[in-house]
Amino acid sequence: MSCESCHGPGAAHVAWVQGEAYRRGEREEGSHLLAGNGLDNERLAATCVRCHARRSEVSAIPLASLEVLDNYIPALPMPELYHADGQILDEVYVYGSFTQSLMYRRDVKCTDCHQPHTNALRFDGNALCRQCHEPEYDSEAHTFHAAGTEASLCTSCHMPTRTYMGNDVRHDHSFRVPRPDLSVEYGTPNACTACHTDQSDAWAAKAVERWYGPERPPHFADHLLPGSRPDPSAVDHLLALLGDTATPRIVQATALRYLSDLPEERSLEALRAGLQHPDAQVRHEALAGLVNFPPERWTTAAAKLLDDPVRAVRIQAASVLSAVPDQGLAQDRVPAFRTAYDELLKYLHYQ
Repeated sequence: MSCESCHGPGAAHVAWVQGEAYRRGEREEGSHLLAGNGLDNERLAATCVRCHARRSEVSAIPLASLEVLDNYIPALPMPELYHADGQILDEVYVYGSFTQSLMYRRDVKCTDCHQPHTNALRFDGNALCRQCHEPEYDSEAHTFHAAGTEASLCTSCHMPTRTYMGNDVRHDHSFRVPRPDLSVEYGTPNACTACHTDQSDAWAAKAVERWYGPERPPHFADHLLPGSRPDPSAVDHLLALLGDTATPRIVQATALRYLSDLPEERSLEALRAGLQHPDAQVRHEALAGLVNFPPERWTTAAAKLLDDPVRAVRIQAASVLSAVPDQGLAQDRVPAFRTAYDELLKYLHYQ
């Protein structure tokens, strides 16, 4: 881990500082390093993906880009790496859970909580969360646990941990409200019975209902869990996720992955619509899912992404179109296909 891990290659910057242009007060293209100040959370998180994500790598030659899928393809929150509701299961290194969170959607940045140069938290205990949240959430009236105890920490309920390799404790960064009612129905974990190991999920669900009432805030897991099952109703749940603007983009990409295995007309229409999504990972998964449907239904639409601005999307477009007979591709798309196919071959050789 070095300065260049986050700020990019420094040789050109050093040469510029030591050269005549710097003394004259002149800038040179390519001589400046990446600075985190002023970046929104999406672009800032993109600098963290290299180390803090479970992902595949697109190329041995990274692009100077703040678009994640130019260089990496983050793993989706699906079994075997995650629980079916998106909670961490295997060691997935934070990014995939953080991008599911309401915090991420509201532009909370990694550096709002973490000191990037010391790896320390900015504040201790619940003071970290009180930077944004009202004091009422740091009270026994909200936590129903004695103040000053580990059980009263925000992280105990909203960032439960898993331990890897015996000593590597990782917090789930999806910042979700405990849902023991979903545990009763689907067998997913919850923070309550992770601590109260002598009690049942049903006991925890009754306690939550007694404290906070019978209604739970809407959460994408309400649809992702049934959508992840091979059931006739799964398509309805997955389409509900895609139709809700509050659904995290990484969860929308996951919904498309599930839909690709449910070959009906509505699934195909959702995948075709996903090709036009502003998020690169959603476009990438939409392309990948098309291979389970007749090529004549999607070739023209997929070919438009052969010159997508994002490298992993171009590579995926070339991959799915490489199985289409030559006559199925419009002639004006052939040059773009050849260029993207060259990128695909480099990607495959690198893997």
